[in-house]
Amino acid sequence: MTLVLHCHRRIAAFYMMTLTCVLMWGCSSASSDQCSVTEDCFNQEICVDGTCQLVDDADDDTEDDTNQDADDNSNRDSDDDPDDLVNQNQNDPLDCIEHVGICGDRYCHPELRRCVDCVRNDHCGEALECDDESWSCECPSGTHDCHGQCVADDDPAHCGQRCDPCPDEAGAEPICVDGECALECEPGFETCSGPGCEFHCLECEADTDCTDPERSRCYEGRCQGCATSDDCAHNEDRPVCDRDSGTCIQCNVEEPGYCGGNSCNPATNECTDTTVQSLGVCERCVADSECRDTQRCVPMYFAGQPLPDGYCMYREDVTDCLSPHHIYIERISLSGVPTARYCGIREEKVSCDALDSYFDPCEEDEDCGADGYGDGICMSIETGTTNVRCSHACTESEDCPPGAWCLGGYCMEQ
Repeated sequence: MTLVLHCHRRIAAFYMMTLTCVLMWGCSSASSDQCSVTEDCFNQEICVDGTCQLVDDADDDTEDDTNQDADDNSNRDSDDDPDDLVNQNQNDPLDCIEHVGICGDRYCHPELRRCVDCVRNDHCGEALECDDESWSCECPSGTHDCHGQCVADDDPAHCGQRCDPCPDEAGAEPICVDGECALECEPGFETCSGPGCEFHCLECEADTDCTDPERSRCYEGRCQGCATSDDCAHNEDRPVCDRDSGTCIQCNVEEPGYCGGNSCNPATNECTDTTVQSLGVCERCVADSECRDTQRCVPMYFAGQPLPDGYCMYREDVTDCLSPHHIYIERISLSGVPTARYCGIREEKVSCDALDSYFDPCEEDEDCGADGYGDGICMSIETGTTNVRCSHACTESEDCPPGAWCLGGYCMEQ
């Protein structure tokens, strides 16, 4: 009976509201009926704060409430730092004290009630430490992280916060000062303090500061190899520049005048004790300048073996090739003259040393020719005498010294 009466009352109220809306040309106001749930209200109404309201009005109220809540939250957030607040809401899903196991491989901070990377140093392994502000594993004070390793801030290999080595330069040692890279001059170098210094440390200011023959020229504060003989002028014992190596030397083929009238050995670039143009044909030599004008110093062979020194031989272009130098040979001279023709000897049978020792008194073969080459022989070479003298093998008489004959394969006297 009560339900029926209530329904009649609601229906009557509905008709009365409808009539009022028609008379007012519309209706947008909320009903004044009280409610506990939305089911107590008419269609297009919802229960808001115990009163039935039209949907549009309820949205406006809800939006106002939402904006007010947002303003309240904004004001609260601006006053409090969430990283510094201890969680007071036990229903917060981020509360790791109430929700055990949510941190996984991380750790639950007992005061912050939040998951963090570490709480103690032993959570960070051997090299790292737990920072008590960020609660993350970081390198200890005085070090920084480089590719997963804690390295010293004062090490020039990774100075300050760098992970790359400090730059260096020749004559300077990189150092780390107050977290900044610097250079320290090595012994023999001085700090450049003037304007326009290209390098921090200078090795020289003039050629005279460079005493090493291999680095005799001062260029841009560094001792470097010579470019001309002028760069070697301050080296009294080595006044000539070997341009190929940049080294100061005693002499060379182009500048032999520093040897005081003696020859310059092109193999060693050193002065010899041999006077220029003092050697005759088939004499041992080391440079062209030691031979006469019509000769050059060339390498020679015996029975296919190279002999240790050069020998002065006649140039084929300026003289006739006569006995015993009647064999044409082609050689590059020891002083570097390109291949040319010379008046040589029959190298498969005889050497210049054997020719030079011909007719010398001897006791055994080793007394004749070049040492250790077997190019000479000790034998009786004079008819009617048993005296023995040095001789050598031959193919024809032109292989023998003037006045000797090739008899039985050896040079003999008649």
